[in-house]
Amino acid sequence: MAPNWEDVYLGVCIGLGIAIVEAALILVVVLG
Repeated sequence: MAPNWEDVYLGVCIGLGIAIVEAALILVVVLG
């Protein structure tokens, strides 16, 4: 079964967005 590339792309974008937000929150807490 071939992957649906739109779903893959969307999933990657969401994952990266969450990772960036988490990293930003950690930096705020550490540097705060």
